[in-house]
Amino acid sequence: MIIRQFIIRHHLALALALCVGLIYIIPHLVFIISLGQDFQGIPFMHIDDEDIYLSRMRDIIDSHPSLGSPVFWEYKNQPPLLPPIGEYFYALPALFLNGNLSLVLMVSKFLLPAFLFILIYALFLSLNKDIP
Repeated sequence: MIIRQFIIRHHLALALALCVGLIYIIPHLVFIISLGQDFQGIPFMHIDDEDIYLSRMRDIIDSHPSLGSPVFWEYKNQPPLLPPIGEYFYALPALFLNGNLSLVLMVSKFLLPAFLFILIYALFLSLNKDIP
């Protein structure tokens, strides 16, 4: 009952959050659909460092959790220079769900912008609560 009232009261914000998420994911879907049968699971990356993060997440999934070196195999189990905290947020859902890392990245590119929109909306609601 409470969830239904929330959806009815904030339906426009939820629709806009869905639109924001779709804006981020549509290029990926167009890329996959345009390739058709030739798509082999390689994600569409439009940020320069995204392939580096993807290789670091792949190392976590391949049981090298310390991420000493994502490039050289000899140093994979060494202590890292920078703790791989951000990579674990993406690698752990792929590990627990036995999912594809590319799919986890694509779902996160939809959910995170939509969630950020909802958080900003909630901030504006809380700021405007006392204004008559």
